[in-house]
Amino acid sequence: SIQSLLNDPNPNDPSNPEAAHYYRFDREKYNQIAREWTNKYANPHDMCQKITAAKEAIRKELDQIQRQNSSGFDVHPVDVRDPFFCTGTIISPQDSPYHGRSFVFNVRFPLDYPDKPPVIFLLTYIFHANISKFTCLNETLVQKPWNRDSTLSNILRNFLTLLSNPYSDDSCTHIAACFYKHGREEYNRLTLECKKPEDEQKLLSPIVKKLISRELVELEKDSHFQVGLITSDDIFKWKVTMCGPRDTPYEDRVFNLKISFRYKYPCDPPNIDFTTKIFHPNISFNTGALSEKFIKQRWKSDLTISQLLLSILALLSDPDLNNTNNDEAARLYQQNREEYNRIARNGSQ
Repeated sequence: SIQSLLNDPNPNDPSNPEAAHYYRFDREKYNQIAREWTNKYANPHDMCQKITAAKEAIRKELDQIQRQNSSGFDVHPVDVRDPFFCTGTIISPQDSPYHGRSFVFNVRFPLDYPDKPPVIFLLTYIFHANISKFTCLNETLVQKPWNRDSTLSNILRNFLTLLSNPYSDDSCTHIAACFYKHGREEYNRLTLECKKPEDEQKLLSPIVKKLISRELVELEKDSHFQVGLITSDDIFKWKVTMCGPRDTPYEDRVFNLKISFRYKYPCDPPNIDFTTKIFHPNISFNTGALSEKFIKQRWKSDLTISQLLLSILALLSDPDLNNTNNDEAARLYQQNREEYNRIARNGSQ
């Protein structure tokens, strides 16, 4: 049965969360680490020495944490016979918007600790600008390169600091980061009220609706476009009409587009589809879908819909051949511009 487990691990019942994470989401990385460990610990005597030294370092550190009653966190082994796998609780500080909440985490120490850092998995849901829910905290909290003089206590203190003082990330990789950067009051409210994943969409929906409504009002002032709702009771779906730009094969043509927002707007960009047939390298002729890569490369959480649509008008004049969504149009645009222009003017492929 052990041989079978080596060949076919069960990531749903892990004793090593880090290995389970890589096995499920990055098999190449998992295989690389497994080979490195096999080679590193091929000598049983060396391995036993390292494990003994690691156990001593872990127990010493856990004892220090227990003596620091006012540290704001507690850590202890799940099984006293195995100090390498621990669980713990962090109490949010009074000056943070999470005041009164506690966060549970697991810690997996490597067998060569402290040469390698512990792996920390957050088990409690959190709405935070820099921390994704139910995630490995190492990417956010562990300094690189790892310093063997660093401790688990240092990492957990970094977590406490981050609860009170998130850093503003220009990339805004998720919705909480967007609100921290652009709507601090709403962010603080959501940190308190979002206590489980299903709370997120329920609480964010009215806020996002307000943002989208504001964008709709602004776009109505832009003379380049005509805009309205597809159905009067759904602010998340718009219809937009625009004219093709001058000096292009689309001149004098009128195009209808559908814009579909998601509840994670403005962190996530809207989907944009042409409902009028168009022959263009970046737009699917069959579905009308604009290249997602094109949108994602240009999207920022503070970009307005008007600015996005203007970039699409510019795209009609100057296609992006690195993010194509119609291979035939891209081929003709590069190899036979006259034929490309003829088809684009007629609007058929």
